[in-house]
Amino acid sequence: MDKMNNPDITQLLVDWQQGSHVAFNRLVEEVYPALKKIANSHMHSERASHTMQATAIVNEAYEKMVKLDQAWQDREHFLSLASRMMRHILVDYARAKQSQKRGGDWISVTFDEQLGLWDDDQVDILSLDQSLSKLADIDKTAADAIEKRLFVGMSNQEVAKSCEVSLATIERKIKFAKAWLYNDLHSAET
Repeated sequence: MDKMNNPDITQLLVDWQQGSHVAFNRLVEEVYPALKKIANSHMHSERASHTMQATAIVNEAYEKMVKLDQAWQDREHFLSLASRMMRHILVDYARAKQSQKRGGDWISVTFDEQLGLWDDDQVDILSLDQSLSKLADIDKTAADAIEKRLFVGMSNQEVAKSCEVSLATIERKIKFAKAWLYNDLHSAET
């Protein structure tokens, strides 16, 4: 996210929204590495034989974001939305694969220490998506925090700033989100 610390990103987002093709091209150059990192983070949790590539996810997410009528607040807002779109792309892909196989061959994700959840624990992406949606209904900040932490790769401090709460609050929210997701995902198994 080094290049994303450039304060011009917010201005590029505003200029792009106002129709500047030059701003759009510069924005692509500036954010592509960060988007690729987010896609790789999403793909890291997918099974090794997954046929979708991180580059394809970035391109599809960017294509969808271009079509949005969205007021961009700042780089964190942009990256969070990009990450959420990438998650939805993977969920849609998993649903398509599932329907092709008539309920078989769930797309599994593995959470490891790098992602900060559970070692050697397999969860299908559809269940994860449903659990994150349920968590958002219970505690929107906790759901946003865990998504930004896991998939955008933000530090706890960056998450706290983007959610406009204290670091201690975010740390509690992330701890709660991990426990809640673990319980929800495992209760669905039994």
